[in-house]
Amino acid sequence: MEYARVTPVTGRSTLLIDGQALVMALGRPTECNTFDDLADRFLKAVLVCGKDYDRIDVAFDRYRETSIKCATRKKRSRGHAPIGRVIEDGTVPCLGRGVPFWLLMKTKQI
Repeated sequence: MEYARVTPVTGRSTLLIDGQALVMALGRPTECNTFDDLADRFLKAVLVCGKDYDRIDVAFDRYRETSIKCATRKKRSRGHAPIGRVIEDGTVPCLGRGVPFWLLMKTKQI
């Protein structure tokens, strides 16, 4: 994953990464069969992007039932039932074809 730095940074610096945006950018790499594989790929991307920084923060947000994002998501799902899945450990396989697990609505609720 390449990135372009707009302004040279001197001194101490922090990189803030939108975690879900990075997940979307990575997509579902074909070599990722389990959630361990996916986590390794995610961590590698974070470290590559943040190699020139003193600190890296990764932030994920959640959709509250009353938020506009949640309402929009419901409209876009067109009545498809979300799939809930417990990830006990990293050996749990990623879903096969179709919508990746991490894009489903249940994974975003509090």
